[in-house]
Amino acid sequence: MSIYRKDTIIHSYRAFDVFEREPDGQGINLVDGELITTPEGRRYTVGSVVGYALEYNECPIKAYQRAIEKGHKTHYIIQLSISLTHSRGEKRRYLRIDFDSIYRFQGQRFKIIPTPNDNLAFEEV
Repeated sequence: MSIYRKDTIIHSYRAFDVFEREPDGQGINLVDGELITTPEGRRYTVGSVVGYALEYNECPIKAYQRAIEKGHKTHYIIQLSISLTHSRGEKRRYLRIDFDSIYRFQGQRFKIIPTPNDNLAFEEV
C-alpha cells in the first residue's frame, strides 16, 4: 500500500528524529505500527486488530469480526517504554501529533485524545 506522505523533520537527536506530516484533504495519514510522539515527548505506536492479524498470519476478517462481537476497539494506541542501554540501536522516527488534528488510519478518520494515566485513544469523527 502506498500513501503519499510529505514529512518534515523538526528535531533530530542521536537515537531518533521527530517529524511532522503534511495533511492531505482528509487528514494526516497514519500506517499500522507507526511511531508517534506528543509535544511533551511521550512515545506511542498505533495499531489495529487487522494489522495484528496480518502480521501473525491470521485471517484479518475473522479477527475484526471477533473484536466487534466482543465489544473491543479495533484501532488502538499503545504507550512505549523507554530504557537506557549501552548498545546503540536503530535510529527511529516519531510523528509529532497534536490533539486538534484529524488523522486517517486504515480508511477511517479519527482524532487522537488523551485518556487517564498518560494514555491516548482514537476517537472517530
